[in-house]
Amino acid sequence: MNFFPSANFAHPALFLLLIPALLAVFARFRARTASFRSGDAPLLASASRSWRVRFRVLPEVLETLALILSIYLLACPQRFPDPAQESAEGLAIALVIDRSSSMQAIIPYGGSEMRRIDGVKAVTRDFLSKRTNDQFSLITFARYPETNTPLTPNRSVLADFLQLVELPETEAEDGTAIGDALVLASAHLDEKGIVILLTDGQNNRGETEPAEAAKIAAAAGVTVYTIGLGGDGYVMQDSLFGMQPVGVPVSLDEKLMTAIAEQTGGRYYRADNLDELSRFYTDIAERETVKLRNERERRSEPDLEAGLALLLALLVLIPVARHLLLKRMDP
Repeated sequence: MNFFPSANFAHPALFLLLIPALLAVFARFRARTASFRSGDAPLLASASRSWRVRFRVLPEVLETLALILSIYLLACPQRFPDPAQESAEGLAIALVIDRSSSMQAIIPYGGSEMRRIDGVKAVTRDFLSKRTNDQFSLITFARYPETNTPLTPNRSVLADFLQLVELPETEAEDGTAIGDALVLASAHLDEKGIVILLTDGQNNRGETEPAEAAKIAAAAGVTVYTIGLGGDGYVMQDSLFGMQPVGVPVSLDEKLMTAIAEQTGGRYYRADNLDELSRFYTDIAERETVKLRNERERRSEPDLEAGLALLLALLVLIPVARHLLLKRMDP
Protein backbone atom coordinates (compact mmCIF):
# COMPACT_ATOMS: atom_id res chain seq x y z
CA MET A 1 0.00 0.00 0.00
CA ASN A 2 1.40 3.44 -0.95
CA PHE A 3 1.09 6.24 1.60
CA PHE A 4 0.88 10.00 1.19
CA PRO A 5 4.14 10.89 -0.63
CA SER A 6 3.72 8.45 -3.54
CA ALA A 7 0.05 7.41 -3.60
CA ASN A 8 -2.46 8.38 -6.27
CA PHE A 9 -6.00 9.10 -5.12
CA ALA A 10 -9.40 8.89 -6.77
CA HIS A 11 -10.80 11.73 -4.59
CA PRO A 12 -7.86 13.86 -3.38
CA ALA A 13 -10.15 16.82 -2.55
CA LEU A 14 -11.41 14.88 0.48
CA PHE A 15 -8.09 15.59 2.19
CA LEU A 16 -9.57 19.02 2.92
CA LEU A 17 -11.51 17.25 5.67
CA LEU A 18 -8.23 17.05 7.56
CA ILE A 19 -8.44 20.78 8.32
CA PRO A 20 -11.59 20.72 10.52
CA ALA A 21 -10.63 17.30 11.87
CA LEU A 22 -7.21 18.45 13.09
CA LEU A 23 -8.68 21.67 14.47
CA ALA A 24 -11.16 19.60 16.48
CA VAL A 25 -8.34 17.37 17.76
CA PHE A 26 -6.29 20.41 18.76
CA ALA A 27 -9.26 21.98 20.61
CA ARG A 28 -9.89 18.72 22.44
CA PHE A 29 -6.24 18.43 23.42
CA ARG A 30 -6.20 21.96 24.81
CA ALA A 31 -9.36 21.30 26.82
CA ARG A 32 -7.88 18.06 28.15
CA THR A 33 -4.63 19.84 29.12
CA ALA A 34 -6.56 22.56 30.99
CA SER A 35 -8.48 19.86 32.87
CA PHE A 36 -5.27 18.16 33.92
CA ARG A 37 -3.80 21.43 35.19
CA SER A 38 -6.83 22.20 37.37
CA GLY A 39 -8.71 19.16 38.60
CA ASP A 40 -6.12 16.43 38.16
CA ALA A 41 -3.04 18.27 39.38
CA PRO A 42 -2.90 16.55 42.83
CA LEU A 43 -3.36 13.14 41.21
CA LEU A 44 -0.66 13.80 38.65
CA ALA A 45 1.74 14.98 41.34
CA SER A 46 1.23 11.83 43.43
CA ALA A 47 1.38 9.41 40.52
CA SER A 48 3.89 11.13 38.25
CA ARG A 49 5.82 7.94 37.83
CA SER A 50 2.83 5.74 36.99
CA TRP A 51 2.82 4.34 33.42
CA ARG A 52 -0.96 4.75 33.43
CA VAL A 53 -0.57 8.51 33.87
CA ARG A 54 2.22 8.76 31.33
CA PHE A 55 0.18 6.97 28.68
CA ARG A 56 -3.28 8.32 29.55
CA VAL A 57 -3.36 10.30 26.25
CA LEU A 58 -2.87 7.10 24.23
CA PRO A 59 -6.61 6.62 23.46
CA GLU A 60 -6.80 10.17 22.06
CA VAL A 61 -3.68 9.55 19.95
CA LEU A 62 -5.17 6.35 18.58
CA GLU A 63 -8.47 8.10 17.83
CA THR A 64 -6.62 10.85 15.98
CA LEU A 65 -4.72 8.30 13.90
CA ALA A 66 -8.00 6.48 13.12
CA LEU A 67 -9.60 9.76 12.04
CA ILE A 68 -6.69 10.64 9.73
CA LEU A 69 -6.63 7.11 8.31
CA SER A 70 -10.39 7.22 7.66
CA ILE A 71 -10.01 10.40 5.61
CA TYR A 72 -7.08 8.79 3.76
CA LEU A 73 -9.24 5.81 2.84
CA LEU A 74 -12.16 8.04 1.81
CA ALA A 75 -9.77 9.70 -0.68
CA CYS A 76 -9.39 6.18 -2.15
CA PRO A 77 -5.69 5.48 -2.78
CA GLN A 78 -5.08 3.77 -6.12
CA ARG A 79 -2.59 1.15 -7.23
CA PHE A 80 -1.38 0.18 -10.69
CA PRO A 81 -0.70 -3.37 -11.87
CA ASP A 82 2.90 -4.43 -11.46
CA PRO A 83 4.98 -5.33 -14.57
CA ALA A 84 4.51 -9.06 -13.97
CA GLN A 85 0.73 -8.71 -14.12
CA GLU A 86 0.96 -6.56 -17.25
CA SER A 87 3.11 -9.05 -19.12
CA ALA A 88 0.94 -11.95 -18.04
CA GLU A 89 -2.26 -10.52 -19.52
CA GLY A 90 -2.67 -11.59 -23.13
CA LEU A 91 -4.42 -10.45 -26.27
CA ALA A 92 -7.37 -11.91 -28.17
CA ILE A 93 -6.32 -12.21 -31.82
CA ALA A 94 -8.24 -13.53 -34.81
CA LEU A 95 -5.89 -14.64 -37.59
CA VAL A 96 -7.72 -14.24 -40.91
CA ILE A 97 -5.80 -15.84 -43.77
CA ASP A 98 -6.53 -15.84 -47.50
CA ARG A 99 -6.42 -19.36 -48.98
CA SER A 100 -7.57 -18.53 -52.51
CA SER A 101 -5.86 -20.15 -55.50
CA SER A 102 -3.40 -17.27 -55.93
CA MET A 103 -1.79 -18.40 -52.66
CA GLN A 104 -0.29 -21.34 -54.56
CA ALA A 105 2.31 -19.03 -56.13
CA ILE A 106 5.86 -20.11 -55.27
CA ILE A 107 8.01 -17.54 -53.48
CA PRO A 108 11.44 -17.61 -51.78
CA TYR A 109 11.65 -18.20 -48.05
CA GLY A 110 14.52 -19.16 -45.76
CA GLY A 111 16.95 -19.98 -48.56
CA SER A 112 14.45 -22.16 -50.41
CA GLU A 113 11.13 -21.81 -52.21
CA MET A 114 7.60 -22.75 -51.21
CA ARG A 115 3.99 -21.92 -51.94
CA ARG A 116 2.73 -18.68 -50.44
CA ILE A 117 0.19 -20.56 -48.31
CA ASP A 118 2.90 -22.86 -46.93
CA GLY A 119 5.17 -19.94 -46.19
CA VAL A 120 2.37 -18.16 -44.36
CA LYS A 121 1.76 -21.31 -42.32
CA ALA A 122 5.44 -21.49 -41.34
CA VAL A 123 5.63 -17.82 -40.34
CA THR A 124 2.34 -18.01 -38.44
CA ARG A 125 3.43 -21.11 -36.51
CA ASP A 126 6.63 -19.35 -35.48
CA PHE A 127 4.61 -16.32 -34.38
CA LEU A 128 2.25 -18.49 -32.32
CA SER A 129 5.16 -20.15 -30.52
CA LYS A 130 6.27 -16.75 -29.16
CA ARG A 131 2.87 -15.52 -27.90
CA THR A 132 2.46 -17.61 -24.77
CA ASN A 133 -0.23 -15.49 -23.07
CA ASP A 134 -2.50 -14.73 -26.02
CA GLN A 135 -5.67 -16.40 -27.28
CA PHE A 136 -6.14 -16.99 -30.99
CA SER A 137 -8.83 -17.98 -33.42
CA LEU A 138 -8.13 -19.06 -36.99
CA ILE A 139 -10.35 -18.06 -39.91
CA THR A 140 -9.48 -18.81 -43.51
CA PHE A 141 -11.32 -17.66 -46.60
CA ALA A 142 -11.58 -18.04 -50.34
CA ARG A 143 -15.07 -17.65 -51.83
CA TYR A 144 -16.48 -18.28 -48.32
CA PRO A 145 -14.97 -17.68 -44.87
CA GLU A 146 -14.51 -20.65 -42.56
CA THR A 147 -13.88 -20.88 -38.81
CA ASN A 148 -11.03 -23.34 -38.39
CA THR A 149 -10.76 -22.82 -34.62
CA PRO A 150 -12.70 -20.58 -32.22
CA LEU A 151 -10.81 -18.38 -29.77
CA THR A 152 -8.49 -20.60 -27.73
CA PRO A 153 -5.30 -20.34 -25.67
CA ASN A 154 -4.21 -23.77 -26.98
CA ARG A 155 -1.65 -22.78 -29.60
CA SER A 156 -0.68 -26.33 -30.46
CA VAL A 157 -4.26 -27.17 -31.46
CA LEU A 158 -4.46 -24.03 -33.55
CA ALA A 159 -1.14 -24.87 -35.22
CA ASP A 160 -2.49 -28.33 -36.07
CA PHE A 161 -5.59 -26.86 -37.73
CA LEU A 162 -3.43 -24.31 -39.53
CA GLN A 163 -1.42 -27.14 -41.05
CA LEU A 164 -4.63 -28.65 -42.46
CA VAL A 165 -5.53 -25.49 -44.42
CA GLU A 166 -5.45 -26.06 -48.17
CA LEU A 167 -6.31 -24.20 -51.36
CA PRO A 168 -9.75 -24.52 -53.02
CA GLU A 169 -10.22 -27.74 -54.94
CA THR A 170 -12.80 -26.39 -57.37
CA GLU A 171 -13.46 -23.11 -59.11
CA ALA A 172 -16.78 -22.85 -57.28
CA GLU A 173 -14.86 -22.59 -53.99
CA ASP A 174 -12.35 -20.04 -55.26
CA GLY A 175 -12.43 -16.28 -54.77
CA THR A 176 -11.50 -13.63 -52.21
CA ALA A 177 -14.31 -12.69 -49.82
CA ILE A 178 -12.52 -10.16 -47.61
CA GLY A 179 -15.68 -8.49 -46.29
CA ASP A 180 -17.39 -11.71 -45.21
CA ALA A 181 -14.19 -12.96 -43.55
CA LEU A 182 -13.84 -9.73 -41.56
CA VAL A 183 -17.46 -9.90 -40.35
CA LEU A 184 -16.96 -13.49 -39.20
CA ALA A 185 -13.73 -12.59 -37.39
CA SER A 186 -15.38 -9.68 -35.59
CA ALA A 187 -18.10 -12.02 -34.36
CA HIS A 188 -15.43 -14.16 -32.66
CA LEU A 189 -14.03 -11.28 -30.62
CA ASP A 190 -15.18 -9.14 -27.73
CA GLU A 191 -14.45 -5.44 -27.50
CA LYS A 192 -10.70 -4.69 -27.79
CA GLY A 193 -10.08 -7.82 -29.82
CA ILE A 194 -7.60 -7.76 -32.69
CA VAL A 195 -7.93 -9.02 -36.27
CA ILE A 196 -4.85 -9.67 -38.42
CA LEU A 197 -6.19 -10.02 -41.96
CA LEU A 198 -3.78 -11.30 -44.61
CA THR A 199 -4.48 -11.47 -48.34
CA ASP A 200 -2.65 -11.41 -51.66
CA GLY A 201 -5.62 -10.23 -53.73
CA GLN A 202 -8.68 -8.03 -54.02
CA ASN A 203 -12.19 -8.58 -52.75
CA ASN A 204 -14.24 -10.22 -55.53
CA ARG A 205 -16.74 -12.42 -53.68
CA GLY A 206 -19.03 -12.31 -50.69
CA GLU A 207 -22.21 -10.66 -49.47
CA THR A 208 -20.58 -7.89 -47.41
CA GLU A 209 -18.43 -5.16 -48.90
CA PRO A 210 -15.12 -4.71 -47.06
CA ALA A 211 -15.92 -1.07 -46.25
CA GLU A 212 -19.17 -2.13 -44.58
CA ALA A 213 -17.36 -4.93 -42.76
CA ALA A 214 -14.87 -2.37 -41.42
CA LYS A 215 -17.76 -0.34 -39.98
CA ILE A 216 -19.10 -3.46 -38.28
CA ALA A 217 -15.67 -4.22 -36.79
CA ALA A 218 -15.21 -0.64 -35.59
CA ALA A 219 -18.66 -0.63 -33.97
CA ALA A 220 -17.74 -3.85 -32.15
CA GLY A 221 -14.54 -2.27 -30.80
CA VAL A 222 -12.31 -4.57 -32.86
CA THR A 223 -8.96 -3.32 -34.19
CA VAL A 224 -8.07 -4.60 -37.65
CA TYR A 225 -4.52 -4.85 -38.98
CA THR A 226 -4.36 -5.64 -42.68
CA ILE A 227 -1.39 -7.23 -44.45
CA GLY A 228 -1.02 -7.31 -48.22
CA LEU A 229 1.26 -10.19 -49.21
CA GLY A 230 3.02 -9.15 -52.41
CA GLY A 231 6.30 -10.08 -54.02
CA ASP A 232 7.04 -11.96 -57.21
CA GLY A 233 5.70 -15.49 -57.42
CA TYR A 234 5.18 -18.16 -60.03
CA VAL A 235 3.42 -21.45 -60.68
CA MET A 236 4.57 -24.36 -62.77
CA GLN A 237 2.41 -25.02 -65.82
CA ASP A 238 2.60 -27.67 -68.51
CA SER A 239 3.53 -26.46 -71.98
CA LEU A 240 4.89 -27.78 -75.26
CA PHE A 241 8.32 -27.59 -73.69
CA GLY A 242 7.35 -29.34 -70.47
CA MET A 243 6.71 -27.74 -67.09
CA GLN A 244 7.52 -24.04 -67.23
CA PRO A 245 7.33 -21.31 -64.58
CA VAL A 246 4.57 -18.77 -65.18
CA GLY A 247 4.49 -15.56 -63.15
CA VAL A 248 1.51 -14.88 -60.92
CA PRO A 249 0.80 -11.15 -60.71
CA VAL A 250 -0.11 -9.59 -57.38
CA SER A 251 -3.19 -7.40 -57.44
CA LEU A 252 -3.69 -5.75 -54.06
CA ASP A 253 -6.28 -3.08 -53.32
CA GLU A 254 -3.97 -1.22 -50.97
CA LYS A 255 -6.22 1.83 -50.74
CA LEU A 256 -9.06 -0.34 -49.43
CA MET A 257 -6.78 -2.28 -47.07
CA THR A 258 -5.44 0.97 -45.64
CA ALA A 259 -8.95 2.36 -45.18
CA ILE A 260 -10.10 -0.77 -43.32
CA ALA A 261 -7.14 -0.58 -40.94
CA GLU A 262 -7.42 3.15 -40.28
CA GLN A 263 -11.18 3.03 -39.66
CA THR A 264 -10.68 0.47 -36.88
CA GLY A 265 -7.55 1.97 -35.33
CA GLY A 266 -5.15 -0.47 -36.95
CA ARG A 267 -2.51 -0.22 -39.64
CA TYR A 268 -1.86 -1.58 -43.14
CA TYR A 269 1.38 -3.42 -43.96
CA ARG A 270 2.73 -4.37 -47.38
CA ALA A 271 4.85 -7.53 -47.06
CA ASP A 272 6.82 -8.29 -50.21
CA ASN A 273 8.37 -11.39 -48.69
CA LEU A 274 7.82 -13.75 -45.79
CA ASP A 275 10.63 -12.28 -43.69
CA GLU A 276 8.76 -8.97 -43.74
CA LEU A 277 5.56 -10.78 -42.81
CA SER A 278 7.29 -12.23 -39.75
CA ARG A 279 8.45 -8.75 -38.66
CA PHE A 280 4.98 -7.32 -39.19
CA TYR A 281 3.36 -10.01 -37.03
CA THR A 282 5.79 -9.10 -34.24
CA ASP A 283 5.23 -5.37 -34.69
CA ILE A 284 1.44 -5.76 -34.44
CA ALA A 285 1.70 -7.83 -31.26
CA GLU A 286 4.10 -5.34 -29.65
CA ARG A 287 1.85 -2.38 -30.53
CA GLU A 288 -1.17 -4.04 -28.98
CA THR A 289 0.76 -5.17 -25.91
CA VAL A 290 1.80 -1.56 -25.25
CA LYS A 291 -1.82 -0.43 -25.69
CA LEU A 292 -2.93 -3.12 -23.26
CA ARG A 293 -0.34 -2.02 -20.68
CA ASN A 294 -1.39 1.61 -20.99
CA GLU A 295 -5.04 0.63 -20.63
CA ARG A 296 -4.26 -1.30 -17.45
CA GLU A 297 -2.43 1.73 -16.06
CA ARG A 298 -5.46 3.91 -16.78
CA ARG A 299 -7.66 1.32 -15.10
CA SER A 300 -6.01 1.69 -11.69
CA GLU A 301 -7.50 -0.26 -8.81
CA PRO A 302 -8.42 0.85 -5.25
CA ASP A 303 -5.65 0.04 -2.77
CA LEU A 304 -7.61 -0.23 0.49
CA GLU A 305 -6.81 -3.62 2.02
CA ALA A 306 -3.86 -2.64 4.21
CA GLY A 307 -5.47 0.64 5.28
CA LEU A 308 -8.72 -1.04 6.28
CA ALA A 309 -6.83 -3.66 8.28
CA LEU A 310 -4.91 -0.93 10.12
CA LEU A 311 -8.12 1.03 10.79
CA LEU A 312 -9.78 -2.08 12.20
CA ALA A 313 -6.78 -2.62 14.49
CA LEU A 314 -7.00 0.97 15.74
CA LEU A 315 -10.73 0.67 16.41
CA VAL A 316 -10.05 -2.43 18.51
CA LEU A 317 -7.14 -0.86 20.39
CA ILE A 318 -8.96 2.35 21.32
CA PRO A 319 -11.50 0.78 23.76
CA VAL A 320 -8.86 -1.63 25.02
CA ALA A 321 -6.53 1.27 25.81
CA ARG A 322 -9.29 3.33 27.39
CA HIS A 323 -11.11 0.76 29.54
CA LEU A 324 -8.62 -2.01 30.27
CA LEU A 325 -5.06 -0.71 30.23
CA LEU A 326 -5.50 2.92 31.19
CA LYS A 327 -8.19 2.79 33.87
CA ARG A 328 -7.47 5.54 36.31
CA MET A 329 -6.01 4.52 39.64
CA ASP A 330 -8.05 5.32 42.75
CA PRO A 331 -6.62 8.23 44.72
